[in-house]
Amino acid sequence: MSHVAKILHALEKYGGSMTCTRIARVTGIPSVLVYNYMPRLCKAGSAACVKHDRPREYRRANVTVDEIVKTAKNSQPKWVFDLGGSPV
Repeated sequence: MSHVAKILHALEKYGGSMTCTRIARVTGIPSVLVYNYMPRLCKAGSAACVKHDRPREYRRANVTVDEIVKTAKNSQPKWVFDLGGSPV
């Protein structure tokens, strides 16, 4: 089983939210690797950060396309999504 699969399995199995340290302890993956994987898993929509201050906590997520678009629209200039329009 890959590291990503182990991390996602731990998030599903133990439910709720988990810190990277706890995920590392449960999976046996070095915590430094878990810290590196979590932002990527969040961007991919497989995990979600539920507590943004330290220590961060994550949960399993299956983000819908609508949520990804909503997040992108909040973080990008409006003109990026105005197809055919000119930048202001």
